[in-house]
Amino acid sequence: MKTNSLLFVSLAILGGILRGTVVSKGKNHVDVKPADGGPVERYIPHWRGNRLDKDVLRQIAPIEVGQKVSVRWEYDECKRVLSIR
Repeated sequence: MKTNSLLFVSLAILGGILRGTVVSKGKNHVDVKPADGGPVERYIPHWRGNRLDKDVLRQIAPIEVGQKVSVRWEYDECKRVLSIR
């Protein structure tokens, strides 16, 4: 049981900044291929009240496929966008 508890705690504090290229996007998410060649990862905004974070959705809207971006993120059930530029 200790191993599972440690894993949960480790995931709870995971986060950072990823630099990469947008390979696809939707109204509520962005998929980014890391510049270091890792696998494509999907990032979605946090829930705020009963909807996704509107400030982050506004940041995602103008992003285009092929654009180079920096994503500030944290792990909360999945990878969550805190900001993107």
